[in-house]
Amino acid sequence: MSDSLILPIQDVQINPTWCAVTSFPPTAESLQRVTESHEIRYIMQGHIEWQYGQHRHIVHPGDLWMATPHIAEQITWDETQTTRFAYIQYIIPPTSSALAWPCTLVHTGSQSVVPHLVQHIIAINRHRRGQWKQEADYALRTLLSLVLNDSESHVTDTNQIVPAAIERLFLAIRAQWKNGLCAFSSDVLAGFAGCSRSHLFRLFKNHFDCSPDQLLMAVRLEMARDLLSWNDWPIHQIATYCGFSCPYHFSRSFRTATTHAPSRFRKKTRAGETLSHSWIRKEYYYVLSNLIWNG
Repeated sequence: MSDSLILPIQDVQINPTWCAVTSFPPTAESLQRVTESHEIRYIMQGHIEWQYGQHRHIVHPGDLWMATPHIAEQITWDETQTTRFAYIQYIIPPTSSALAWPCTLVHTGSQSVVPHLVQHIIAINRHRRGQWKQEADYALRTLLSLVLNDSESHVTDTNQIVPAAIERLFLAIRAQWKNGLCAFSSDVLAGFAGCSRSHLFRLFKNHFDCSPDQLLMAVRLEMARDLLSWNDWPIHQIATYCGFSCPYHFSRSFRTATTHAPSRFRKKTRAGETLSHSWIRKEYYYVLSNLIWNG
């Protein structure tokens, strides 16, 4: 694919009717159909054989593949285990140059941010809280931008294997956050990860270009933003749930990150105004997927 390819990503909208996770048993018959829309699929379990025209791909867990409308395809499911995959259909308005889109693409990257963006979109569509449609569209555009428009070197940068120390850390934090979010000291985070503080900071710098505290603060503020957009809790209760002991500290942190005070953010979102949350960097979707949307 050419690096100069220009795609109308800003016009893309998710089709919420066709956005879910589905499964096919080993005994399922092959699927033959003609695609009706633009679609992203992400394999979560099992292997499939995907054929269209003269092309044939073996798609593995962690692979993401795309199709455009009017493609005659055949999908043969794994005969040894259940095949589980996510699919997201999206809409390109007629005013956009659909001819610029590639016909098909297979992208492998089970450890990249890409599969976590897919899971994040599926979760947003499932929960449908607050401005979920705008959030899903934003995440979808981020995904498409990463897969289609980013340079090869940048994709490689986000395709690094996440170290076991970070996996252990997220597993421990998720257990601690079951009944509410909270902050952790550097020593506690290092203990969760099973490594020294300096080594943990180096890992986060290499993989997320920030410190553990900065990244976890972004996740807590994202949860607060989500709650403000649909939940009727008082702001001080949201602050407490998201791990802020002082409402003033919460308001100041929220305003710094989003440029809006919590009360103003809630008022605007309840009025239907679309507020950008582009302050959430795409690298953070790995964390959001593991700590907020997991399960």
